Amino acid sequence: MSESQILAIVVGVSLGIVAVVPLAHFLFGLFGMVVVVERGTVAIVERLGRFNRLLGSGVHFLIPSMDDLRPFTRRMQEKFVDVKGQDVVRLTEIVSTRIDVRESMLEVASLKLVSRDHAELNVNPTLLFRISDPMRAAYECKDLDLHLERLVQTCMRSVIGGISLDDTLASRQEICNQCLHRMQPAALDIGVTITRVDLLDVNPTELVQNAMHRQLASERVRRALVATASGYKEQTKTEAEGKMQGLIATSKGDQSVAVLRARGRADSKRKVAAAEAEAVRIIGDALKEYKVDATQYLIGLRYIETLTNIVLRASHRTIHMAVDTELYGALSILQDSS
Repeated sequence: MSESQILAIVVGVSLGIVAVVPLAHFLFGLFGMVVVVERGTVAIVERLGRFNRLLGSGVHFLIPSMDDLRPFTRRMQEKFVDVKGQDVVRLTEIVSTRIDVRESMLEVASLKLVSRDHAELNVNPTLLFRISDPMRAAYECKDLDLHLERLVQTCMRSVIGGISLDDTLASRQEICNQCLHRMQPAALDIGVTITRVDLLDVNPTELVQNAMHRQLASERVRRALVATASGYKEQTKTEAEGKMQGLIATSKGDQSVAVLRARGRADSKRKVAAAEAEAVRIIGDALKEYKVDATQYLIGLRYIETLTNIVLRASHRTIHMAVDTELYGALSILQDSS
């Protein structure tokens, strides 16, 4: 091969390289301005440093040297246990030209809060949110995650600081609803919609837990004493009611016996009176022929019986009697008739 041929080959290769390099640079710049946005993400295009448009999912073309994608910074938390056995949280900043508009979760570090009754609590809140306005999220806030974290902390301190320890432990859902209601307007200002606020853990400090355990033990003792007293009360009441029912039954029995006895005495008196009346009638009929009153006759008999009883029951008695002529008359008549 002659020198002229070699020189021609070198010149041709040089000219080809000179022609291909600009073409390759042009093609590289052209294809470099093609942007593919994934589903669930958006991108912000700035033209000459100012907001131009928002790119949704799909293929988009940018003007070289004029259009740029705005970077968006997010923080990612990594939790792990170190060699000493302690929980460590590592924050890593991730810079990307894509803004994720799907629902995300922000787990806030443990907060040490104080309730209204001055009880210390360790609270671990979590936040579910999504970016509803990417332009506001990119331009109105420098650090979105830090902004939301501080917002959760202030709202938790405000809400839990206004209620007691017992209400805090028993009303988690109400606390979350109040925080969501308070945080939503501030979050909308930075293009974020909060969908849910949760409390992973609400743990009192060790001192408060010991006090709660003592209180629980005292409450159980009080309930046991109340149950014992209530049982004794019911026992006493039941025994008293039993005694009362027994007395009532005894009284009713005594009443029935007294009524029966009274009826018996009344019946006996009626029978005795009837017999005496019959006897008086018979005696009256027998004394008619002697013209003697039966009543005077009976009175005389009673006098005699009374004198007999007096004489039999006493060794010495002095009796002063009024003289009843009718009585002596009746006795003399009876003596003469005998």
